[in-house]
Amino acid sequence: MPLTLFISHSSQDAAWCRPFVAALRAAGYTCFFDEDSIPGSAAWVASIERGVQSCDLFLLILTPAAWVSQWVQDERQLAHARRKPFLIIQHIDTPEVDGFLSIRQWINAVSLDPIAAAQRALTEMVRMEMAPTVSVPPSVAPAAPQFPLPSRLARLGFRGYMMNGVEAIMPPIRVVPAGMFTMGSDKQRDPQAYGNEIPQYDIFVPAFQISTYPLTVAEYACAVKAGVVKEPQSIDIPNNVDWAAPELRSTLLSWEVQQQRPDHPIVCISWHQAKEYAAWLAHVTGEPWRLPTEAEWEKAARGTDGRIYPWGDLWDMARANTLDGGPGTTTPVGNYMDKDDASPYDVHDMAGNVWEWTSSIYQSRPPYRGDVAEKDADATSARVLRGGSWIYDQLYARVAFRHINHPMRANLGIGARLVVSAKVES
Repeated sequence: MPLTLFISHSSQDAAWCRPFVAALRAAGYTCFFDEDSIPGSAAWVASIERGVQSCDLFLLILTPAAWVSQWVQDERQLAHARRKPFLIIQHIDTPEVDGFLSIRQWINAVSLDPIAAAQRALTEMVRMEMAPTVSVPPSVAPAAPQFPLPSRLARLGFRGYMMNGVEAIMPPIRVVPAGMFTMGSDKQRDPQAYGNEIPQYDIFVPAFQISTYPLTVAEYACAVKAGVVKEPQSIDIPNNVDWAAPELRSTLLSWEVQQQRPDHPIVCISWHQAKEYAAWLAHVTGEPWRLPTEAEWEKAARGTDGRIYPWGDLWDMARANTLDGGPGTTTPVGNYMDKDDASPYDVHDMAGNVWEWTSSIYQSRPPYRGDVAEKDADATSARVLRGGSWIYDQLYARVAFRHINHPMRANLGIGARLVVSAKVES
């Protein structure tokens, strides 16, 4: 059965792409090319999603126009979320893509005509074991070398890369499609709802991708090693508390101690540290990593049916690390997967374990408004935390619960989770 290629490109480059695609088809490949693969405007988005989902290789024609195209960005992020192999054909020199190219297979086709570029692509696909063998070796930049991760993180889908001499870890991600969802709480359905969750309302959120798990110690350690973020604060655990495991009482949770648990979520970081980490990851990878908005976080946690917890309306302490059932400390990310803790989008640890910083400034009453809440330059306004933690009970692990904290503060139960995509605009 012939391999299927998804050809992602800007419409401004269509004239160059047509003979390129024709040459690939002549070589026996099936190509999803928008000019002849999409039946009509009404089916545009669904056709693209099916095309990316079913392809064997995501082939991006890289030009300045493609780099800034929202369609191409969406296609690229969807392919990344689906873990599709990439091959980049750089048709026109494109500024600011070094980080993006450094972790993927790519071909410099700036001086090549479409037919020659197709021949180079065919040769590279041979090297990627995606075509019958031919004898001509490719001349392309090597893929970024990988470095070993803790075995458990590797099994969960995390990948370590050396990019321009810097170690970085790419987390597995899940797609949250564009559309309406029900945000906030209804007292009739959830009697525990707080006033700052009411009223319940429907809100549209554009598509985005979210990390499957909270930000881990191993991931954050890469940025500390690179010298771009500060080490987490060291915080004493008092002796006379009932929320910490006995062996942790009267101890200091230092950065050295955290590093002994690389697959645990990072804690003791401020909003500013979480934001700086996301900016660093975006810089080294060329992908728009950032903190989620409050609306994005809640949609990823509960889906579209207004449920109270990621798995449904009924609390089950076996599915979450909270004060009323947890071990009195953080647990490794994904620890509750076998208990079916996942949200409707297969995102884990969204109830308990650690509070997760969002990008949003706290507003005391709904509805969420992006034009008010999303002000990155505001360094002092209180920000929203979501998800509960190992120190708090189930009341705070409800997906609609909104916690408030100063952006400079950090504590034993505060971590983060990242998303990748364009920001929500009000």
